[in-house]
Amino acid sequence: MIKLSIIFNTIPLITILMQLSAAFYALWLIRITGFKTFWVFISGALILMAVRRVVPFYFPFSDGSSPLYYELAGFLTSLLMLLGIFGIKNVFIERKNAVDSLSLQLHEKVVLLKEVHHRIKNNISAIETTLKMQMSSTKNQEVIAALQDAVCRVESMKLIYEKLLLSDEYQDIPTGRYFEDIILAVVSIYPDKNNISIDKEIEDILLDVKVLFPLGIIVNELLTNIMKYAFINQNQGMITIKFFKKNHQLNLILHDNGQGLPEGFELEKSRGFGLMLINMLTRQLNGTLKMENLQGTRCTLKVPTED
Repeated sequence: MIKLSIIFNTIPLITILMQLSAAFYALWLIRITGFKTFWVFISGALILMAVRRVVPFYFPFSDGSSPLYYELAGFLTSLLMLLGIFGIKNVFIERKNAVDSLSLQLHEKVVLLKEVHHRIKNNISAIETTLKMQMSSTKNQEVIAALQDAVCRVESMKLIYEKLLLSDEYQDIPTGRYFEDIILAVVSIYPDKNNISIDKEIEDILLDVKVLFPLGIIVNELLTNIMKYAFINQNQGMITIKFFKKNHQLNLILHDNGQGLPEGFELEKSRGFGLMLINMLTRQLNGTLKMENLQGTRCTLKVPTED
């Protein structure tokens, strides 16, 4: 009986301590949310609840009745709790309105960004058309070759914006289809394309446009050089293109079975525009490029990644 009496006397004390702890915690939350009156209401209600627990258990009324101040404490407790709950409700409504407003702003910016990409793509298409018209108006083979190279470069840029328009990310683009389209665009220009076999092993990786854009131009330039120079006086040709990620590094390999590099070739000393552009973009990516004779020409580009 004594143990039961101790338990019955202890439970109200624990309840009071929990109510007071909750009251002080409600006040502490003001540090996180800023001053909100509903935390004061809830804290006051919890303190009054604790007081109402103290009075009947430790100061019992002799006649068994409830004094007026005791009933008023109960009324105030209920009122403060009600006000506190309404306050919390308003906070959630404000938060929901803020989220809705941010969602609307985000949608507007996405639409605007898509329109920007669309306009850039149209401008690039206009440049491409102009170059093709210029190419058709001359018979000078050197001019035609130079304009053809320019068309390929512009095409690789246009492909980026086409992918951005089709993507929901507007920042990251999968490499697989992008490189496939660049390869097709470059190879289709050359009349002996049917005599060239292309073996592709391209890992489909999501890459930031800032990385993919220069990579696309590098692929365009290397493949253009192969199509122009590797298979002169050859009836058949084979090109292997690999792209994969390994050990925090992007790896791009283009290997042909053509004539190979000319004797004494040094990449850093090359004055051709295409190779100068490749060197510049490689440095921009903090990468390394190696070109070597290996049963034809093998080009290996390595680009470090952040992850």
